[in-house]
Amino acid sequence: MSERSDILKKLVVNGHVDVTERHVLGVVGKQEVAEVVKLLLWMNGVFPDHRGAKGVYEGATLVQARDGVQITWERAYPRDPFTVAERRTESIKEVDTAIEKFIESEWSDGIDGVKLK
Repeated sequence: MSERSDILKKLVVNGHVDVTERHVLGVVGKQEVAEVVKLLLWMNGVFPDHRGAKGVYEGATLVQARDGVQITWERAYPRDPFTVAERRTESIKEVDTAIEKFIESEWSDGIDGVKLK
């Protein structure tokens, strides 16, 4: 992998890169991000992989399903971060469509100040 690819993966997984890494990335395309998400989804069966988290993961999660991909949005109660207050799940047959929906839902304004083109 190239340095840029490594930094892009770090941005997608961790949601943060430092200033120097932002300069290395330059312009980031939505398709580039989608390819990283797809690879991680295939490898782990879920993206983001927050299965070890102690509290409720707030946001969208992609999960491989028998007939496509499920995207689930969750939020916790403000005073109880360990209990799901709201959950919505949608099944999507095409993985690319599900990833596109995920990106629009979670990163419509970019990732950590990195705009997606």
